[in-house]
Amino acid sequence: MFLDPRRSADAYIVLEVISTQEQALKKDLSQPDCAFYAGVIAGFFSCLSGDQFEVIEPDCQSATPNICKFILGRAEVLNALVFWQTLDQN
Repeated sequence: MFLDPRRSADAYIVLEVISTQEQALKKDLSQPDCAFYAGVIAGFFSCLSGDQFEVIEPDCQSATPNICKFILGRAEVLNALVFWQTLDQN
């Protein structure tokens, strides 16, 4: 598998992960809380490609039951730190 994000016309990749247990474990359904999974996905694609990737989860599972929707992008175009810090302040 060859992954070269510099050759892609799209700045972001949307990933939908089907989950059956995460919804049952959530205590606060009003906010996304899959920072752990976002970190795993970002780390996986960063190691695979050699580029730095970041991931956010813009929609909580409660909006779409059993599906976590993540946005993956190169660190130059997606600032996940600001997203997760803003989320923590709400």
